[in-house]
Amino acid sequence: TKIKIFGKYQQQICYTKNLVIVFEHDNLQGNCYILQSDNASNQPNKDFTQARIAFGKDTDNRKLSGTKDLNDMISSMLVFDPNQDYVTLFEHCDNPNYGQTENMTKVYPAPLPTQANSLDAFNCIGGNWGWNSLEKLNYFNDRTSSLFFGDGHVLRDALIYEDNNFAGQSNSVRADMRCFKNLKYSNTSKGIFSSDWNDRTSSIVVRMGTSYVEIVN
Repeated sequence: TKIKIFGKYQQQICYTKNLVIVFEHDNLQGNCYILQSDNASNQPNKDFTQARIAFGKDTDNRKLSGTKDLNDMISSMLVFDPNQDYVTLFEHCDNPNYGQTENMTKVYPAPLPTQANSLDAFNCIGGNWGWNSLEKLNYFNDRTSSLFFGDGHVLRDALIYEDNNFAGQSNSVRADMRCFKNLKYSNTSKGIFSSDWNDRTSSIVVRMGTSYVEIVN
């Protein structure tokens, strides 16, 4: 899907099925806003002086929504397709029922507009964006045993952390992982020299790969 941003000085935007998250500063920093989607009968973002915000956060971690003047305020953005850019976490290794919703959760690069209640589990402040608490996201803290990428994904990787707020040991998962027991883990400060990542993940960043954005002035 091609994204088009129309208008000199960021005055207009039009997109289809993709989700667009914009930031006020470079390197995904500053206030962040998840934009409402345009369609044939509803074009809230045709003029960025009256952009409609699905939800977002400011640098004090306060939630944002409603209408916002974003004209000339956007310096960086994330664009992803919710139909393919996600990872699925499973509670068990080699789950034979991957099509079922039990003991699994889908994790996107950012919350979908239908996931406004999950915003507490998502951080986009200070350039450190991602799901800072899997406990707040479907109670999945220390329960992940396998991870699969969405079909046709253009994600860079899933960066997993052993603690909340992207702290502790981390590991980059770049392909489907049928069992985290096969993923090596060590933490000499805790006296752990040889173990695995099974049931250790507490926060995660679903990082985007290279995608195509067409900007037209």
